[in-house]
Amino acid sequence: MKNTLIAIAKFKLLFFDIDTWPGIPTYMELEGKDEEDLNSILNLLGYSMKDCIMHS
Repeated sequence: MKNTLIAIAKFKLLFFDIDTWPGIPTYMELEGKDEEDLNSILNLLGYSMKDCIMHS
């Protein structure tokens, strides 16, 4: 199951998914144009890059 939200925060387009698959813990996926955008949304959500596993 995949729920997708598109958020516009401070005029920045971000893709925010919460994915749930059988046998895998639920996880959050963020996509943005650059690391600065990702840091901005992570900070708003109460997270930092230290909390992330990066894949590109």
